[in-house]
Amino acid sequence: MMLGNMTVFWGAVVLFIILVVVLAIIAAAMRGIFVVALYQYAKAGTAPSAFDRDLIANAFRPKPGTAKGNV
Repeated sequence: MMLGNMTVFWGAVVLFIILVVVLAIIAAAMRGIFVVALYQYAKAGTAPSAFDRDLIANAFRPKPGTAKGNV
């Protein structure tokens, strides 16, 4: 808006919205892939070759200093 040209401003707004949507889609896909890897590890006991076994095995560990029954 400071440029005095509203076309540039609205073009930047549209590009920003497109970027946010694309990044949200990529993040959702990556989360889905990780969840499938966790499921495969829970079901078969083996992590997919593309994932570090320690990362998958320690995905759901209690935080240090928290008791088991406390939420």
